[in-house]
Amino acid sequence: MKLTGIPAAPGIGLGRLVRVEREEFVVRDTLVQESEVEQQAERFHAALDASRRDLQRIRDSIAAELGEEDAKIYDVHRMILEDPELTHAVEQGIRGERRFPAYAFRRWMSTIAARFETMQDEYLRERRADVLDVERRVLRHLVGNGSRGLGQVGQPSLIVAHDLGPSEVAMLDRACVLGFITEVGGRTSHSASVARGRGIPAVMSVRGLMQLVKPGDWGAVDGYAGLVEINPDEEGTRHYQGRRALFDEEARVLNEIQNEAAITRDGRRIDLGGNIELPGDVDA
Repeated sequence: MKLTGIPAAPGIGLGRLVRVEREEFVVRDTLVQESEVEQQAERFHAALDASRRDLQRIRDSIAAELGEEDAKIYDVHRMILEDPELTHAVEQGIRGERRFPAYAFRRWMSTIAARFETMQDEYLRERRADVLDVERRVLRHLVGNGSRGLGQVGQPSLIVAHDLGPSEVAMLDRACVLGFITEVGGRTSHSASVARGRGIPAVMSVRGLMQLVKPGDWGAVDGYAGLVEINPDEEGTRHYQGRRALFDEEARVLNEIQNEAAITRDGRRIDLGGNIELPGDVDA
């Protein structure tokens, strides 16, 4: 079965398909006892502090792997956490309405995500994914749900998910993750930028993907063409293997000559340049 999506990060991946389900957070829509209000406010701030530490670790990891420009993505996440409007809205929900912090926090983040979703500019619209990534991180600390286990895939696989946040892409084990496919997202998303920087093939916006992938399926992801194939036959497998070998050879040749001067046969020096959407596209 062949599917099409948005080519988000170049590369060819072949392997078993592993479905990663959405995280479900149980958020209580009940009132806090008056005597527990301050305790709940403290829980909220503790969750923010823990989330900041998480983001700092991820930022440091990406800075070491890809450089400071790519790591700046996570400064955006920190800014979301440190938005005084967020703190005020959630504290008002806790102290003024006696709501649990997870409820007040999710309510505010849903409002912000909705604002981005209606924006006309694609780049700004994709920032909704950053808001949701931050939301999931804080809710994990507030309600105790664990992460989706993306760091423990176990064996070389292609990840299949509704979406992956940029902090999740940053933590993917390159030894085990051969590529990923999502139902939403696009080239201008920070998740795509991190995938390109880390050399992880990715195709996004493959509609209905999660319903089609079954246990035991394997597949191919073509991040150059935006193609996904579930259970390709022998001929199809050889096709993807051939494309992978071709692109790997092209990359090898380009790496060998990338630092050589561009000079014509008559001795004229040429300055080579290119257009990029995000700093992370330079290495990709």
